[in-house]
Amino acid sequence: MNLNPEIDLFCFFDKIQEPFILINQENSIRYNSFCRYYFDKCPDDWRQFFEDDEIQKVINDFFDKVELPKIEIILNTENNFGKQVAIEWEIQRVTFHKNENCLLGKGKIISTEDSGSLPKDNFEKEGNVLSELGDSYATTFSDHLLKKKLLTNENLLSLTEILTHVNDRILATNIPLTNVFLIDKDLRYVAAEGDNFADWGMNSKDFIGKTLEEIHKYNLHEIKPAVLNAINNRAFVHKILVFRKKVYELTVRPIAYNGGVDYALGILRDINEEYEAKENLKASEEKYRTLVEESTEIIFSLTTDLVLTYISPNVKQFLGYDYQEVTRSKLIDYLHPDDLLVFVEIMKESSSNILENHQYLEYRLKHKNGEYRVFSSNGRLLRDELGNVRNYIGVARDITKQKEDQRELFFAKEKAEQASMIKSQFLSIMSHEIRTPMNAVIGMAHLLMEENPRLDQLENLKTLQFSAENLLGLINDILDFSKIESGKIDLDNVAFDINVVFNRIIHSYTYQAREKKLEVSFDIDSSIPKVLMGDPVRLSQVANNLVSNAIKFTEKGFVKIQLKKVFENKKNVKIRFEFKDSGIGIAEEKLESIFDAFTQASTETTRKYGGTGLGLAIVKKLVELFGGEIVVSSVPKGGSEFSFELEFNKLKVEYFENKIDLVKIEKNLSHASILVAEDNFVNQIMIKKFLNKWGVKEIVMTNDGYEAIEAIDNQDFDLILLDLQMPEKDGFEVGEYIRSHSDEKIRSMPIIALTASSLIEVKDQLDAIGVNDYISKPFNPDNLYAKIIKYINL
Repeated sequence: MNLNPEIDLFCFFDKIQEPFILINQENSIRYNSFCRYYFDKCPDDWRQFFEDDEIQKVINDFFDKVELPKIEIILNTENNFGKQVAIEWEIQRVTFHKNENCLLGKGKIISTEDSGSLPKDNFEKEGNVLSELGDSYATTFSDHLLKKKLLTNENLLSLTEILTHVNDRILATNIPLTNVFLIDKDLRYVAAEGDNFADWGMNSKDFIGKTLEEIHKYNLHEIKPAVLNAINNRAFVHKILVFRKKVYELTVRPIAYNGGVDYALGILRDINEEYEAKENLKASEEKYRTLVEESTEIIFSLTTDLVLTYISPNVKQFLGYDYQEVTRSKLIDYLHPDDLLVFVEIMKESSSNILENHQYLEYRLKHKNGEYRVFSSNGRLLRDELGNVRNYIGVARDITKQKEDQRELFFAKEKAEQASMIKSQFLSIMSHEIRTPMNAVIGMAHLLMEENPRLDQLENLKTLQFSAENLLGLINDILDFSKIESGKIDLDNVAFDINVVFNRIIHSYTYQAREKKLEVSFDIDSSIPKVLMGDPVRLSQVANNLVSNAIKFTEKGFVKIQLKKVFENKKNVKIRFEFKDSGIGIAEEKLESIFDAFTQASTETTRKYGGTGLGLAIVKKLVELFGGEIVVSSVPKGGSEFSFELEFNKLKVEYFENKIDLVKIEKNLSHASILVAEDNFVNQIMIKKFLNKWGVKEIVMTNDGYEAIEAIDNQDFDLILLDLQMPEKDGFEVGEYIRSHSDEKIRSMPIIALTASSLIEVKDQLDAIGVNDYISKPFNPDNLYAKIIKYINL
């Protein structure tokens, strides 16, 4: 018989000898027959039945939020017979007549004042023998069996017939029987009916007349005590057991007659699938519980009012609170006061929810010990089918340590920047302080060599000049390396003649090569364009370092420089640069480290040849700045080869055809009037000697910025050589004065800056002032002359 379960549900509960109630959202309550018979009062409003505040709150929350945990609550009440009774109520959500929001309450009587059995009156009926299968009291089923003569030796009927006579409708429609057994007090099977005996390789007849010991050889220790407990103690026994590798639910009930128990009714239900499902669910729950509790993140749920509806138990390890303390409290109760103000401001500025517009948040939360911890959180809003916000689910991470690390990193960065600035300032000062006297030494050597000295004097002057320039090279290496490391070098893009660049470098080493009797050769591919666009100064620096090293580390033999064209198109040309020598070579294990700063091939090299070990480090970084990669190969005692490939833009040769080689022009400045602003006395003497040698008509020397400005206002000049580092007023201030002067002639006067600082350090300031040109100390006299005549119109 297939009856509608929604109609039959409460009819079924009506037959059960335990209290059942049904509550709907209209606050009405429905009682089964047992309740109406057993309880003194059965009010229409469930609140009058459950007067306990805690139960009322849980049920109200369910109808308000449709959230109901499975709850079990014990209540004491008075029954219809004037006795106090304790009932354990289990309340669960059910669907009844298509209403999903109903609650079913199942009561279990756990004690009565007189510990007696239930009143028998109306409940000693046929239908109650198996009524709900959860009854904990022995029924008087034996009455019915004897009356119907169903259990006589002459007429032993099947269990199916017995059950049919008991309550045909209930058993057929509501009780999921699997295997049912009737066992007498001698522990023999009287009847057996089931739908899966075939799975065991048996049938119902195999049980009849057999004892428990004969049937159950492997799990007798589980089944026999259960049956004996039901017969001897009138107990209801319920347990889970494994039989034939499957999980079963065993229920054993006593069958009473005339005050004694003659039989036990056993019901064995195959629950293997649901048991496995429960175990899997349990394992899954345990896994996720462990995952949540051991997680390094706190999982939480908020209402739109920032009320915490859920927080994972691991909150204790981060903030010291038990999760029960925090649940139902507001997030803002734990916020740092400053962060609370920020939250308030955000909520004022935004009309919509803060959680919707700020998915990622950072804030400080108060630990139970009073300290504040920094957290970051992100999550999302959950909405119902209508688009209304239900709650906010998120995760929070303790980032206190990361914030402390960031703060320390910030301070360390500040200190590093300060140290870098101090280093730069120190190097700038050192540059000025060292290069200024070096300017005088090298300049004086140039002057003396141009005054036709004796051969022995010339040799000494060349040695002096070489030593001074070598010392200057070491200083430049240190300063340039520092600038390259800090990323302060940018390549220029100007036209230059590559032949001129290399010939000048080779020519500058003629003396050293002649001393060692080395053969220095330069070979350039004739198809390489004469004029290229690039940075000749930095290319010279690379070539100069490599040529210098080759000559320094080669005692005899050769030094070869070769330039080969790799490819050429309309706009670009790629050139391979090779520097070979027959010197001491480099050990194979040193080839990788030879380009490291302050590194040389060996300590013997340092002692014998000197140097800072910065030359090749600078070369490598400059080649990489050009976009190339330097490669070295070497044979110890057999020489070495350095090579790299660089790409340059091409320029028409006509660019240089109309240019005048200024160095070759006769050095005659007899009509020029030049102002020199220089505070160093030795440099004043040296510059004055060169200007007099070049025939400058009038030279005015000033010691500081104030004197320079006074001279400018009182006299006309064709050009000013302006030192940038001067006391009182420096060269930058004098330059600003000139460029902002009311007199057009003064305002347009050419300015050539003289400084021991590198162009990179002062270029932006010089451009801002409008300085025409720049020459670094110590300077080459030819370069100075070329720059002067470039800006003087005679």
